[in-house]
Formats: sequence, structure tokens, C-alpha cells
Amino acid sequence: MYKINLLRSVKKDFKKISKDKHGILLEAIERLTLNPFPENKFKKLIGKDDSYRLRIGNYRILYKVNNMVEIITVYRVRHRKDVYKK
Repeated sequence: MYKINLLRSVKKDFKKISKDKHGILLEAIERLTLNPFPENKFKKLIGKDDSYRLRIGNYRILYKVNNMVEIITVYRVRHRKDVYKK
């Protein structure tokens, strides 16, 4: 079973997301501990090593997987229109 590491940027992202979406997104992050590569929901990010995105409705969860120590680092949770902007 993998462990989840939420970066500070994720906590800031959650402040910008409506509270009714928090439960769904946190549940999806929690499910990553069982399977970091859920079928038909994740994609590898082009140009990024070991980075993936998980699609939850109109929201995207960006994360990295370290298989050696079984840690998933979630570094971004945003609406799909904003998630890839710098």
C-alpha cells in the first residue's frame, strides 16, 4: 500500500475549490494508495518523469509515483482549465 504526501501547494489549491468538491477529490486521492494507476482515469504527463494526472470530473490531480519507497506525492489539484498553467 502506498503512502500519500500532499505538498503545501495542494492545500492552497483546496482553498480555491468549492467545499462540496473536497470530499470527492480527497476520496480519489485516498484511493490512489490502493492503486496509483486506476484504469481509464490516469495519464502520464508528457515531458515529466514519473508524473501523472488523475481526472475527476472537471478537476485534475497531478501526482508523482515513487515505486521504490511506495510514496505518491500529490502536487496540484485544480480545475481542468487552470491546472496546466504556470
